Amino acid sequence: MRFRGKSALSSPANPHDPLARLTRIIAASVRAEADAGQLDADPVRAQLNGVRTGRIRQLTVELRAPAASRIDAVDAVLMQTLLKDFRAVVTRLRSVTHHTDQRLARVAAAVKEGTRLFPTAIDSRDK
Repeated sequence: MRFRGKSALSSPANPHDPLARLTRIIAASVRAEADAGQLDADPVRAQLNGVRTGRIRQLTVELRAPAASRIDAVDAVLMQTLLKDFRAVVTRLRSVTHHTDQRLARVAAAVKEGTRLFPTAIDSRDK
């Protein structure tokens, strides 16, 4: 993909150009994801670590920038990228909720089994 004779992934010359800032934000998040590509044994922690909060914050700042008085193609790309990131966050949070629900179910089963095996210890402690 090319814009005005330049690669869409190369850094445009003007650092104040919205497209240049968008390119830097996306490139930085891709590098950060590659650096953080380690597997975490805890699936919940792995899901939460994968949330792009920094990128979401930076993209939101770009959309709220005072120079953004008119909506253009860069704003459309910013909004589309934000929506994709928010969708990914919701998917990750659903996964975390599912894992947490499974953990709580296992704990509840263990507690129920414990009260079944040791009812007298619990009953005598309550008296």
